[in-house]
Amino acid sequence: MKKSILSGIAILLTLGLANAQTPKERKKVLFEDTELIYTVTDKNEKNGPVFIKDSKKGKTYLKGLNAQDKPSGKWYFYNEDGTLESHYNFDLKKLLYIDSAYLKKIEVAILDKDPEIVQNASIPTLLYPSHLFLKLIANDVQIPNADFAGKNQLPIKLTVIIQANGDTEYYIEYAVGNLFTKKKVVLTTKFLDTIWIPSHYKNINIKSSFTINTSINSDYKAGHRKFTWTY
Repeated sequence: MKKSILSGIAILLTLGLANAQTPKERKKVLFEDTELIYTVTDKNEKNGPVFIKDSKKGKTYLKGLNAQDKPSGKWYFYNEDGTLESHYNFDLKKLLYIDSAYLKKIEVAILDKDPEIVQNASIPTLLYPSHLFLKLIANDVQIPNADFAGKNQLPIKLTVIIQANGDTEYYIEYAVGNLFTKKKVVLTTKFLDTIWIPSHYKNINIKSSFTINTSINSDYKAGHRKFTWTY
């Protein structure tokens, strides 16, 4: 009888191992030498480590973990030189670190009338390396060549409005002489709508804005402009 029970357990264990999901690595080319690398289950559910790596430079720009098709635990975002830019913990729902140099590049506003909320709400969080974010959005920024006025660089403000429900709107602002221009950016990369954590206060999401002070290159080689950080 004992032998029969043990045999039955062995069969169940064998069937369980046979049905166990084997992680599979997936890769997606973001740019020429930069790839998103993650793992999925047999059911194509994202589960396990996730990275963004530049094979040419030997740099890691993002590392984190997915669990049951959602980001989980600690995620790290890195500058182009490989230094840490920011660190977000999904379990705590909290931004734990942001590089002081990164803070000089951005302006954040809490768009609420309550002074207490404006004073104490968390800042909206970009869940992506900022230098790669600028690369992703560069093709969607439409600026007439004449607005560069013969210059190689045009200083601009790139502002993202993050609604309480997570919806986003993108705008650029720049000046040509005394003429001030503000226009909406129409996104072709829908992925950009999913990389923001809204501002929040006492577990309630708050409308906010996130502005990057940058400049854009007048060169439009291969249909792609290039952003440059400014301080």
